[in-house]
Amino acid sequence: MYLERAVKLAPKKEIALKTVELKWAGYIFPNANVLAKTTRQFDAVWILHHAPTRPLFQLFTDAPDFVPGINGEGSFELGYRVVSDNFPPARCTVTLDVHSSYTLTKLT
Repeated sequence: MYLERAVKLAPKKEIALKTVELKWAGYIFPNANVLAKTTRQFDAVWILHHAPTRPLFQLFTDAPDFVPGINGEGSFELGYRVVSDNFPPARCTVTLDVHSSYTLTKLT
């Protein structure tokens, strides 16, 4: 699974990303099986209470230049992609509204 696109919405600005695998929820490897007619959660993004304007991602990398450069308050459109050997790519797009108070930050 990958974060394939990130855009700050106002002012509109595409955020450059490098391809890096994201973590599935409750699983320590970058690849996971999803059984037919089931779903599996993934760790889309997380926020530290003491750094609420710096969204973080669970990535399989040891190089800082693969970390998405999403910083500051604002609305961000995030596009995720899941690839498989057995079905076409699946995509979802979410909006992350980042605020200086983590209690106001939301993912829709």
